[in-house]
Amino acid sequence: YFNDNQRHATKLAAELAGLKVERLINEPTAAAIAYGLHQKQEGMFLILDLGGGTFDVSLLEFFDGIMEVHASAGDNFLGGEDFVDAMVDDVLREYGLKRDSLKPLVLQNLYLQMENAKRKLGAEDQLLTLDLGKRTVEFAVTSEWFARISTPLLLRAKHPIERAIRDAGLQRSKIDDVVLVGGSTRLGIFRST
Repeated sequence: YFNDNQRHATKLAAELAGLKVERLINEPTAAAIAYGLHQKQEGMFLILDLGGGTFDVSLLEFFDGIMEVHASAGDNFLGGEDFVDAMVDDVLREYGLKRDSLKPLVLQNLYLQMENAKRKLGAEDQLLTLDLGKRTVEFAVTSEWFARISTPLLLRAKHPIERAIRDAGLQRSKIDDVVLVGGSTRLGIFRST
């Protein structure tokens, strides 16, 4: 999603680093190559890259040793950090608090606890002891709670996927495989949606 100036600056930076730049490709395409998809059988692949701060989607086709990008889409403001933000916001809302009412260290610790809880989400609930400044509370992180607060983010993730498929003029049944890239795709709720 770089403009011409950004692409030129990226190319120049790589050349200054001593690299020969043949062309620039988007991150999901690079991930597909890194995962070795270009060495697999022919087919149509949907690459979903949900990292910490962005969500990128590419629809790639491999045939006769050629990789063709049919469409790319994304959300530059959707990533794993947004799931943690939603967790923190919901905890604060439940206890009637605002971010600016907490000391920075207290807020930072809350973020760290929610990030760790997000990474450990699974079959078992987690009971956290949260320091909310003037009080300490016990808070249960459950899959149901996480699903509820994540729904708006998952709906946002749906839009770039649908846009890429629509832009490629492709039916979903023609996609041979979906490749999940980026740490946030490990979330069970993302994989099951």
